[in-house]
Amino acid sequence: MRKIVQFMHVSLDGFVAGPNGEMDWIIVDETLFDYANDRTDKSDAALYGKNTYMMMDGYWPTAADGPNPSKHDVQHSTWYKKVDKYVLSHTLKSDPSKKLHVIGKDLAKEIAEIKKKAGRRNPDLRKSFRWPFIGATRPC
Repeated sequence: MRKIVQFMHVSLDGFVAGPNGEMDWIIVDETLFDYANDRTDKSDAALYGKNTYMMMDGYWPTAADGPNPSKHDVQHSTWYKKVDKYVLSHTLKSDPSKKLHVIGKDLAKEIAEIKKKAGRRNPDLRKSFRWPFIGATRPC
């Protein structure tokens, strides 16, 4: 059975974003990028809330296409385009061309079904499933 592995930026007071949704408090440097790349490289899917998916999908599919993309932009854009994206939403529709699978009815049942599917095997997480920040703006 696949595992859900949470990867999330959270401040010490339990917030993911500031009062206006800003995430400018996150220290972005090569150490963080290398760690994030290590985590995502061991994952073959992502589970997002609708707002986070919209933010991610607005940037990552083309992040490596601009002039002088960073190493992280190239790595994460490549990963993002190849993995299945499971999104919790009542309004979005699945889109196989984007590897987008919408979960909107029975979350527990649908996630349990995803965990039963074959997943990528890797040395330290076995079968993994990436669950990044879900776009919450309240304490977790």
